[in-house]
Amino acid sequence: MAISQAPPLLLILLVSLFVLPALGSLTKFGNCDSTHQYPTTVSSVDISPFPVRRFKDANFTITGSTRKAIPGGASVELIFVVLTQYDKFLDTKSYSLCDITACPVLPGPFVLTFTNVMKHWEHEHLPYYVVDLKIMEKNVKEPIMCIGFYIYGGFTGYVSEISQVFTG
Repeated sequence: MAISQAPPLLLILLVSLFVLPALGSLTKFGNCDSTHQYPTTVSSVDISPFPVRRFKDANFTITGSTRKAIPGGASVELIFVVLTQYDKFLDTKSYSLCDITACPVLPGPFVLTFTNVMKHWEHEHLPYYVVDLKIMEKNVKEPIMCIGFYIYGGFTGYVSEISQVFTG
């Protein structure tokens, strides 16, 4: 008795239609300094909606874990670098850690949620952003966490070399 190959192929196609779009919203990222051992480990960066569209707002969700408690007085910076053919634009948004997650962050898993991140001028300069995210403690020079990723014309990805230039 011959077993038809059509049902397994159909099943694979159906599964891929549902799974691949969900995976597509996860953004590739990297540490700002690949040689530095940060006390945090980021496991995912999710940008919604995906892809980011002109004149629409975006939300970022960063998931990770920390080996060290992060105090409530820590600040979080999002640094946007927009590169165009003729110019470079910088914009920094600062948040209290407690505005984006429960404080203090104890050792273990954490989720940072940034809502309505992309506003006003940023949309005019798509298609290319480098985004760096830093968590800094008061009076401490080294960041607790620093990651970089980019958004490019509705496509997101990772660019460590450019990211390091602007955060180093």
